[in-house]
Amino acid sequence: MKVGISESSAVFRDRTPKPYDGIGYYTRQLIDSMREQGKDMLPCYFSSVSEPLTTLFPQRDVTLQPCVYYKQLLPFHLHRDLEKTIDVFHCTDFRVPKLKRVPIVASLHDAIMLKHAEYTNLKLRKLKNHVLRKHASYADQVIAVSHAMVEDIVRYWQVPEEKINVVYHGVDESWLIKKSDQQKKAVLEKYNIEKNYVFFSGTLQPRKNLERLIRAFRALPKEVLDAHQLIIVGKNGWGSEGVLDAIRAGEREGLIRWLGYIPFDDVKTLCQAASAVAYVSLSEGFGLPILDGFASGTPVITSSVSSMPEIAGGGAYLVDPENIDNIRQALLDVLTDATLQSRLVDLGNKRVRDFSWKKCVEQTYKVYEKVV
Repeated sequence: MKVGISESSAVFRDRTPKPYDGIGYYTRQLIDSMREQGKDMLPCYFSSVSEPLTTLFPQRDVTLQPCVYYKQLLPFHLHRDLEKTIDVFHCTDFRVPKLKRVPIVASLHDAIMLKHAEYTNLKLRKLKNHVLRKHASYADQVIAVSHAMVEDIVRYWQVPEEKINVVYHGVDESWLIKKSDQQKKAVLEKYNIEKNYVFFSGTLQPRKNLERLIRAFRALPKEVLDAHQLIIVGKNGWGSEGVLDAIRAGEREGLIRWLGYIPFDDVKTLCQAASAVAYVSLSEGFGLPILDGFASGTPVITSSVSSMPEIAGGGAYLVDPENIDNIRQALLDVLTDATLQSRLVDLGNKRVRDFSWKKCVEQTYKVYEKVV
């Protein structure tokens, strides 16, 4: 069985190989794991870019399929010659093609853009949602990345439940490699981090709930604040004006550091060196930073809503993400209770063993087999 798999638009956004967002990371990990397992697969990149892909991305082994979908919001089609070479096509983001000769499996990671308009850019949102929902109907089978998303996919994407298969993400095994004290010291010095800290990694956008996390952090007792900072890693996203104001105010007081995008290896080192990982998002299809924290041996605080308690599986301190005092109490407990820290680390270490990209690929291929 030969699989065509879409290189998510998130992987090659803006025509430069920038760090990936969640869907791009999923796509890259899935493809890499398929290669490691010797699977017969062909990555395909869809773009209106006229330059040869080998010029733009010489390190990528992909097939370029030009299209104008992203500009005109129209269905796009694989070239007929490509359709003849594959047995199934896997669309890894929300832009599902309409094919005549090849069955389609689509990964629908969440329904946030349909369910929570307040979390997304409203420009052409009604039209985009209509188009995306229509395209979801082209899929013969759908992959959801958590059981929590199944109901939303049925309701908002209007996909029959019998077509939905839950396949969890994996965890990058490089997160499990422990950094030495010397490596941690070098990275902390690189970013001039001199205090213990709470760590957040993700795009600055409304649903990540950073404004409440910052307010909760600032409400900690003075002796705790004197010993800790809040370290934020990630790009500036849509609708982040309020959180940027809060970050800048915290930076002026020495309470917060926003490092923006930093090398992936530095992210892993900072996560391992942190006193706690705080990921109190309002809604997630999966929540990879939870697993990253577990793999790093760092206590994790996350939300009790959406997919996050499912993925945490009892390994994290759960909070109501809309309750600032609840978040503050969790931060206080984790930062000041060594016994709790140790227990959370042990629970996280056990939970993370349930996830691997190898298992993700194996279960994904079972979905392919349903349509081939």
